[in-house]
Amino acid sequence: MADDDSPVKHPAVDSQYDLDVSGKIDIAEAEEAEADKFELTRGGGAYDDKWKGKWAKWQGWLGGASGSSFDGWLTTTSSQIGQIMLSIPNAYAKMGLAAGLVVSVGSGFISVYTLILLVHLYEERKKRLILAGKWYGEKGAGKSITQYHEVVGYLCGPFLGGVTAAFIIANVLGITVAQVVACSSDAYYWRAGIDKRTWALIFGGILQLAVLVPTLRHTRIINILGLVGTTYTVWWIVIACATSGLGVSPLATRAPQSLQQFYTGFGVLLVAYGGHCISFEVMDGLNMPKKYRRIGFLAFLYIFVLTVPHSTAVQLTYPTNNAKNGNVYGALPHTWAMNISIFLMIVHQICAFIYYNAPMFYMWEKMLGIHTSSLWIRIPSRLPITLLAWLIGVAFPFYGTLNSVIGALSGPVISFAMPCLAFNITYWKKKSRDEVALSPFRWMIKYTGWNGIFAFNWFVIIFYLVNGTGLSLFYSIKTFVQAVNQYKFFAQCYQCTPAVLHG
Repeated sequence: MADDDSPVKHPAVDSQYDLDVSGKIDIAEAEEAEADKFELTRGGGAYDDKWKGKWAKWQGWLGGASGSSFDGWLTTTSSQIGQIMLSIPNAYAKMGLAAGLVVSVGSGFISVYTLILLVHLYEERKKRLILAGKWYGEKGAGKSITQYHEVVGYLCGPFLGGVTAAFIIANVLGITVAQVVACSSDAYYWRAGIDKRTWALIFGGILQLAVLVPTLRHTRIINILGLVGTTYTVWWIVIACATSGLGVSPLATRAPQSLQQFYTGFGVLLVAYGGHCISFEVMDGLNMPKKYRRIGFLAFLYIFVLTVPHSTAVQLTYPTNNAKNGNVYGALPHTWAMNISIFLMIVHQICAFIYYNAPMFYMWEKMLGIHTSSLWIRIPSRLPITLLAWLIGVAFPFYGTLNSVIGALSGPVISFAMPCLAFNITYWKKKSRDEVALSPFRWMIKYTGWNGIFAFNWFVIIFYLVNGTGLSLFYSIKTFVQAVNQYKFFAQCYQCTPAVLHG
């Protein structure tokens, strides 16, 4: 068995391309060879009979490994938008409808841009490791799952890698905690006779099953279930608002009432359009990671469908209720259609708990040195992570406000500033630009050159650090502290209202 530092080359890849004297490599050709190898050797051995061949074709639908572009789109779309869509209408109420729409569209497209930068960084690291003979394991795949902080640390140095790891942990832990809170909040609007703290205890236990999912290659069915939930919820809300009478009242279109309200809402939108913390795990699960540029763009187009229509409709139809409730279910009349939505969204939140625990699982397992061990060895080590999320979710059940803090704390760095900073550092020298693994933004190179990309990246870094990590975090924490002072830790029923809407 080769040790971790010995060069290992992929035989399928070696037979299909050669390195030139300058050390350049065709990353697309390498990935095509890897994809072919994966299709032939799912699970490590060649399929030499028709039954195994059929399993190779269908295993993605039955919980087995799969890495198509379709799976990448499903995972991105399903993981990016889930419980946060229930808080976006309230964010629009806080920011003002016009500002909310502008920030949604602007941050959405910048988020696509930074996601594409991450693809370039992933491929750059991969290219360099292939050249060093350190990418491939004995079975032809990468030696271990690629993570965000590893890419930044490899390309930009250990200090930035450590900073990135710290923000990733804060981001994914916060998002997993939000799933516990969201499940309890949603279930309360289904059965208000049970308080939210009790629901949090129930769902926190159920969510411990996330430790059983091996990797993000094994989530096709989970992704589809999650996407059904968000899609149904969006259009149920739009139809419910349309039948109740959409209107453009001064209350619905008023400007934000304070900087605190504006930046608290801004923090929520940073979560909605800034879920890049698991991007590298998703790319690593694809047969052709370079295609993630297009996959990410198509995913975000659908994400706009899952965020803007229903948020606008709720603010126009129920502006008063919307301003008072961090969860959109509290702003709408209770109906059987809402019950269906609640059930589907809880399923999605369970799925999201799986997605966002994955980076912490992998980091923890690597630290313990068991990341290449059998799943049954890794499962017990994962439980402290999921139990911690459960505990925090019960202690701080402040839905909406919690999302704002999560978004402001880590979203600006992980999804906006760090991709731009790492890209600028990686390609600052001309030699690196000449040997780039993937050519970036040819239209920008044509009209502005590399300096135009660097300048735009610096703008993104400054804008999101000042408005996100700076102002939005300050006001979000202020709102969070006010909630703690009012409801205390381990609150029994945060934002529970009399049963006027629940019959």
